[in-house]
Amino acid sequence: MHSLNLDEVLSPYTADDFLKNYFGKNFLYVPGQPGKFSPVFTWSVLNHVLQTHRFTPPRLRLVQNGKPVPSDTFLRPGSAARATELTNLLRDGATLVVDAVDELYEPLTTLVERLERTFQVRIQVNMYAGRRV
Repeated sequence: MHSLNLDEVLSPYTADDFLKNYFGKNFLYVPGQPGKFSPVFTWSVLNHVLQTHRFTPPRLRLVQNGKPVPSDTFLRPGSAARATELTNLLRDGATLVVDAVDELYEPLTTLVERLERTFQVRIQVNMYAGRRV
C-alpha cells in the first residue's frame, strides 16, 4: 500500500509553495479528485480495520440525518462492529466516523509521522465514510 507524501496531499500545489506562501500565513483550500486518498485507505482497508480492532464510542460512531446513531445498533458488546447492521446503516445514508484512524493503519501512521516532522505539530487523522444511495 502506498503512503502519500506532502506534495501528493497538496497537489496541484507543491509542499515548497505551501510552506513558503501559506503555512502560518494564509488559508489554502486544496480541492481533491475522487479517490485522491485511495492509495492510502480503501474500503477493504476500512473493513479490515473494523474486523481487527475493538472500538468504543465516540472513537467510532455513526451519524444519520444530523443525529448520532445509538452505538448498540452497530457495535456488539465488547465493541466489535456488526458488519450487516453497519453496512445497512451506511446504505441508508449514515456517515461512519473513526477518530485517530492513523493509529490503526501503518500507511496512515507513516503519512502522519512525515507531516508531524514537517510541521512540528501533533497531527491526527479522522476518517468519514459514507455510501451514495
